[in-house]
Amino acid sequence: MVTVRLLKRGEKIPMPVDTELIKPESIQFAHEANDLVFVAEENGRTVGVLIGLRKGTIGEIETFEKRKGVGRKLVEAFERWGKRRGLKQLVAEDPFIEALPFYKQLGFVVHERKAVRPIHVRRYRRRR
Repeated sequence: MVTVRLLKRGEKIPMPVDTELIKPESIQFAHEANDLVFVAEENGRTVGVLIGLRKGTIGEIETFEKRKGVGRKLVEAFERWGKRRGLKQLVAEDPFIEALPFYKQLGFVVHERKAVRPIHVRRYRRRR
């Protein structure tokens, strides 16, 4: 079962992790910039990472096993964090073209180079 948690400032990502996708320097930079790092773990191994800005912007999201709901769980965790702090929307600025179907499935509205979703609305279906 995949669990998602917020990485504590200065804490390193549990290994093993695909360092081709997420560089340890990215995590260090995120912590130095006071950004958030959510980690998805399954059976003691990292299966996904979301770096988010405190204003509700998804800076980077990587999952190491595609189409297993890991990305959705990371976005949901970021959404819960934002909702508790009164944020009104999540934003994915300049998402990769390959990621647009993922964001659309989660209820984001895509505008030119940005995907936006109000936090209070749940428009995606859970997998069975």
